[in-house]
Amino acid sequence: MKFSTEIVREMAKMAAREMKDLGGENILELETGMRELLKNVGAEAIGVVLEERDEEIRKEQQLCRCGNKMSYLQKRSATIRSVFGPVNYKRSYYVCKTCKQGETPLHSRYGIAAGEITPGLGEMIALVGVEVAFAEASKLLNKLLLVSISDNTIRKETERFGCLQQEIEKEWKEQSQNEDWLQARQCSASDEIGQTGIQNKRLPQVYANAVA
Repeated sequence: MKFSTEIVREMAKMAAREMKDLGGENILELETGMRELLKNVGAEAIGVVLEERDEEIRKEQQLCRCGNKMSYLQKRSATIRSVFGPVNYKRSYYVCKTCKQGETPLHSRYGIAAGEITPGLGEMIALVGVEVAFAEASKLLNKLLLVSISDNTIRKETERFGCLQQEIEKEWKEQSQNEDWLQARQCSASDEIGQTGIQNKRLPQVYANAVA
């Protein structure tokens, strides 16, 4: 993503003023404080973006999986767990008068679910979870992201990630005799494979689809 240099500078000035008011006796305190500030700003900003996107979606006609039109019911509060910590927001909830099924279009569009972990956080959890013991992974993630994650959550996300990786490897085997597929993959291999051997470019999207 490319961001406006002017906007980045303005945000930096605001962050600097906030940090000046909070103090900071050394560079470590300054770094730690800035990380906490940016984490809070990130969580708040994601919530704002989701609510704005939800309003845009409300202008569209919503169809149920059964093919009938869905009716807007109400706004409901929700929380997701992201790389910035908990993100709180309100989203529109719809109900189909024909089959009585309920749905949140915003969640379908973004591949998220209330109370669940975002694909971005899930990927980071899994990447750490496959390298060290779950208890150690919890401490490491807390240190790196300033986000508390339980051992059970790390185990769950690591196992989910492993299953998705197996699905990708299965596709590789099935397509191994397809010359066109092999050539296309070879061209993008440098962007897709990370040091851990897990596909960094495509796997997060597969993960997002699985969460949705």
